[in-house]
Amino acid sequence: MSRFRGAAFEVASRTALRKYLYHRYDYSFSPRQLCYLIDCLSRTGDVAGRVVEIGCAYGHTTVFLDRHLRETNDPRDIVCIDTF
Repeated sequence: MSRFRGAAFEVASRTALRKYLYHRYDYSFSPRQLCYLIDCLSRTGDVAGRVVEIGCAYGHTTVFLDRHLRETNDPRDIVCIDTF
């Protein structure tokens, strides 16, 4: 059974099912750039107002930054403006 499962996985990984079988890195930024954004949010935590992201594309980074704000109990809201 294990050989069959391995063969089925191999065949499926060569089709459109590939995106469901492997984890993908969906961010448009490198990990270093994401860390920089988080550092910027952390350093400006005492500034009142909203966080604005311009050009949010698929929204992956937006969700990441919003999750960070929620988990650090930052009261600011994040506003996204898509340019297209």
